[in-house]
Amino acid sequence: MSDPIAPVRPQSIVQRAYVYVVALVAIHMIVLGVANILRVLAEMALMAPSGGFTGLPFVFADFSRPRELYREQASLAIALLLVGIPAWWIHFRMAERAARALAERASALRSLYLHLVVFVTALLVFGYGQRTVRLVLQGTTFAQDQARPEFFGLEANWEARAAGAGAMALAAALALAFHLRVSLADRRAVPIAGRAAEVRHFALYALVVIGVFFATFTTVTTLDGIWRRVADAFITLPGINERGAPPGVIHFEPSRDDILRFQLLGAIPAIVAGVALWLGTWLPLQRGLANATDADVERRSVVRKLAIYLVVFVSAVAVLVSATLGLSSVVRRILGDPVVEQYNSLWHELGFPVTTIVVFGALWLFHRRVVEGEARRETELARAATIRRLYTYLICAIGLAL
Repeated sequence: MSDPIAPVRPQSIVQRAYVYVVALVAIHMIVLGVANILRVLAEMALMAPSGGFTGLPFVFADFSRPRELYREQASLAIALLLVGIPAWWIHFRMAERAARALAERASALRSLYLHLVVFVTALLVFGYGQRTVRLVLQGTTFAQDQARPEFFGLEANWEARAAGAGAMALAAALALAFHLRVSLADRRAVPIAGRAAEVRHFALYALVVIGVFFATFTTVTTLDGIWRRVADAFITLPGINERGAPPGVIHFEPSRDDILRFQLLGAIPAIVAGVALWLGTWLPLQRGLANATDADVERRSVVRKLAIYLVVFVSAVAVLVSATLGLSSVVRRILGDPVVEQYNSLWHELGFPVTTIVVFGALWLFHRRVVEGEARRETELARAATIRRLYTYLICAIGLAL
């Protein structure tokens, strides 16, 4: 009987690349297969027409044969599982046997596999999770009350579509949790540095940037819509009737408040999902700066600094440009333009700049404190001064451009 802790013969780079490429393809086959099996079962239980194949909507383009589509999509999903499960299991076990050698746990190829799966599955949970919640909120609120829910953009058979999106979010979440656990076990077993650390940082900080910008931009547009509705309630614009439509336009049953409610029920899940993606990656990365065995690698990450300064740059530009546009609208009125015009007013024009200043200003101040924290954590005075100078000159460059 062989010794389970006997030294493992290291794999060549070609062998390792083959193992991880097959495992990468197979795990996504499993996610697609599980998600679509659950979706088809939900559609059959709800007696809803078959939707697009989740994750691969272009595979089935003819939706005029619902019964045949059930069988075709279920057969494809089952085939994905029958091929993907053994392929992933065999190749991932090969990778785990090779990972008994600690050097393999710190390899760039292994990190690329793990964190590419983490990146893709996190985005799947992010996208399909918010779609599920949005459909449930909008459907339960409006489907029974409105004679014409399609005016809002509510999808037909929203229950089945929500179940399908939820199935994808669930399948992706299981794969995400497993691979995050493996990544954490690797970091606890051996310090991860070099290219392997760069790959991990790139995947996680990309999720941070996507989450924070998605949440902030969605918040700005949502607050702008609320601002405009409140302004319309106090100041009636010439040329706009009580329904908010130009004269001669046929009135639909839903009121403007109903439309705003419908939009809010779609925006709130998006904002929450963006914040969850941001904080769900940012907070563990912040804790790793102080508590992890590779804290020094985390602090010196170039990808981390690029992500922070990218957020600072976009936030500063958004705030300064919005302040310029808002002041431009005020100065126009001071120079003689009417405050209230046909179909427009000063209050409408100030909505987007003011909400942008508030939301992105808070984001800018937060990351200004992050930059200061980065400088305080540096043990070398020269590096700390460089971090502060980078921030100062970046803001000076934006101001000079304006």
